[in-house]
Amino acid sequence: GKVGVIESLEGEVAKVKIGSEFDFVAVQDLKKIETEPKRTFRVGDQVVSGGGSAGVIESLSDDGKGAKVRYGNGKYDFKWEAFANLRSPDEGRRDAEQEKMWKVFRVEARPYLITVQKLEQFYNPKAMDMKGSGLDDEARKKAAVELAELDRICRTKYPNIENEKPINPRAEVLLNERYGDQCAIAREREPLLKKAKARFLALDAERETHSWSLDITPLSGENGYEVSDKLQTLIYDRAAWEKKNIEYIRKKYAAAGETMPADAFAALYKIADELKAKIEADAPTRSWEQSKFKDAALEGVVKRRIAADYPGGQVLKIGLDSANWSLRDGKENIGSNSGGTQYYLRIKGAYRIRTGRALVRLPNQSFCQIRYIELIQSKKGAGFEAAWAMVETRGKFVKCQ
Repeated sequence: GKVGVIESLEGEVAKVKIGSEFDFVAVQDLKKIETEPKRTFRVGDQVVSGGGSAGVIESLSDDGKGAKVRYGNGKYDFKWEAFANLRSPDEGRRDAEQEKMWKVFRVEARPYLITVQKLEQFYNPKAMDMKGSGLDDEARKKAAVELAELDRICRTKYPNIENEKPINPRAEVLLNERYGDQCAIAREREPLLKKAKARFLALDAERETHSWSLDITPLSGENGYEVSDKLQTLIYDRAAWEKKNIEYIRKKYAAAGETMPADAFAALYKIADELKAKIEADAPTRSWEQSKFKDAALEGVVKRRIAADYPGGQVLKIGLDSANWSLRDGKENIGSNSGGTQYYLRIKGAYRIRTGRALVRLPNQSFCQIRYIELIQSKKGAGFEAAWAMVETRGKFVKCQ
């Protein structure tokens, strides 16, 4: 059901341009788009065919969409033609003049074609399936000079130039065959360059929105919402998130003499707010489960770590997964071979760990969250060094209790 333009044929296979992409399709699988004729003719009218041949209409087809055209005096010097492929002699002469003009224009305008193509998306958004990156200051200055020169050429030498006619009237030809549009882009360069500037400035906001959306989308909450620290900042402390993540975009706009639009991140904030609503609907259905293993000294280590990593955070409860330490081996890099393979020395009993969970409440949040913790002691002589704690950088939201 897609609409495209045949670019070339090889045997029974057609190369078809669909939007900005190409595909190869068996000719038998293609259907020509039928179009309503723009004009009708009468018996006796002089006409010119799409190939440029002149003839006279002898009779009309029963469906009213075509005619039998006599091109010579011979018995078989006729052809049935669709009205869409016929023109009046005046139209034929005009088209012949256009074709001559196109041949010269193609050569003279070729140096400016790449610049014109960069602005096509702003002149006719439907002409491109993919958005470009817009133009930065230097590119816009260069484009302004080139388009002014092309505009001069169009006005002085080709004021009446038109686009090439596609084989199918509903099909879209490439920009390098749309000569009238090339001149129009050059003529309307100022508003188009402003749009290219806006696109360039908006690109980083779009990229940030896309990147953060990829982090939000997979969170289904099937086993409770486990949310990363960076997403929690976006959800619960937007001012801090903006200062860290989008200040450079504000500066980019300011450097260009513009102000970042107030709704630049509206799409991202919408899905972030939706995630917040889901978190806060799910959290009251989940509870903390206290482990029976405790160690006051190690709990102090965890609390100090969380206080350092999350200022203002409260540790309500801590539970350990076991009563004893678990011994682990370590490794030390001792070099590599010529192929780049790394070799390590195994260090038996290099450290020991205990794992557990902490129930934490962070500032500006209505619910608590469970953070997985890991306590580590490195080997030192016959004993071990003081324990230090690692806290998982994501938390599962639950009700506080």
